[in-house]
Amino acid sequence: MRRILLLSALTLLTASGVGALTTLARIDTTIPPRLLAEPPQAAGANDAIARLNAALDRGSLSLNYREPRGYLDDVLAALEIAPASQTLVFSKTSRQRDLIDDANPRAIYFNEAVAVGWVPAGDVLELTASHPTEGVAFYTLDQRPGSSPRFIRGERCSQCH
Repeated sequence: MRRILLLSALTLLTASGVGALTTLARIDTTIPPRLLAEPPQAAGANDAIARLNAALDRGSLSLNYREPRGYLDDVLAALEIAPASQTLVFSKTSRQRDLIDDANPRAIYFNEAVAVGWVPAGDVLELTASHPTEGVAFYTLDQRPGSSPRFIRGERCSQCH
């Protein structure tokens, strides 16, 4: 019985893979990627996280640090991300990979425009924001108590993503 289930699963995966390859074949690869001359933050980006930075600069937004989740709860509220959107991942595709394991997964919260990654005991929140013309921007937020919270654009992230 176990072999039949395994064989069925492999068949489904193979069939899915063929469908995915067919879909990929339809993508127009002749269109070159759009590269920005300067980082979007410097160019006046207007994604959700850049707008939060502007609100922090104006003083119209403050983020409160609370153990054990740091700024996470205030960031989720400010970005209008439902805590129920949480999904847990065990992959080590994070700059905080040394902290992620079976007992300490990374939590990812998301909505249509933004995703927030949080690793328990991590030193930063990892964020992505999509923008219709600028693509995806990557940010981090320092999770140390007493820091002045500011979202920092992460150019290194785009080397892998």
